[in-house]
Amino acid sequence: SDLWWLIQIGDLIHAGSGSKDEDLDIAEYACRTLDAMTIGNHELPVLFPQAKFPGFGGMERPEEETLEFLRQAWDRGKLQVAHCVSDWLITHAGVHGGFQHAGRPSMAEGWMEYLREEFRKRVAGELDVTDPARPLFDWVGCARGGPERLGGIFWCDWDDLVQSEVGNQFNVLHQIVGHTPQRRGPEQAGKLWNVDV
Repeated sequence: SDLWWLIQIGDLIHAGSGSKDEDLDIAEYACRTLDAMTIGNHELPVLFPQAKFPGFGGMERPEEETLEFLRQAWDRGKLQVAHCVSDWLITHAGVHGGFQHAGRPSMAEGWMEYLREEFRKRVAGELDVTDPARPLFDWVGCARGGPERLGGIFWCDWDDLVQSEVGNQFNVLHQIVGHTPQRRGPEQAGKLWNVDV
C-alpha cells in the first residue's frame, strides 16, 4: 500500500541442515508478498556461489526452486544488498563505523547506491582482493568467528556496530539492521536500530 513498505532484513532462508522445505515455503511467500528484501549472510554464499563469499558451518544448498525464487527477486531488483528509506540505510548487519571515513558517502542514499554498485562488481568478479570496497562484503569479524577486526555488511555483530558509533566523527548514518537476534525485541542505540527478533 501507499502507507506501508514491507522489507525483509536478510537471512530469509536458513540454508542449514533440515531447513529445505521451510526455506522453499518462505522464499515463495516472501517473493509474493514483500515489497523488498535484503541479502543476508545465509543467502549470500548460496545465491552467488561463483563469488566464493564466506559461509557458516552446517550450510546446505537449498532446493533449486528456492534459489530460483531468490534469483528472480534479484533480477527484478526486489532483493538487494542495501535499501534506503528517507535518511535510513537498511542492510543486513550494518556499515561499521570503521568503514565510514572521508572519501566514502556520508548520506544513506549515497551509501545505498555505493553498496549496490560495488556489490554488483564484487559478484561479477571485478573487485580484486586489494580493492578497498571488498571488506564491506567479505570480512567476517572476530565476534562472529572470523579473522577480521570488524565485520562487513553481512557479518558485523550488533555489539561491534554499536561500539563503532562511539567517538566516530564520520559515523553520521542512521541504520536499520538485523543479523544479531535481540531477545527482548527491537533495540535502539543512538542512530542504530536492530530489528532482528
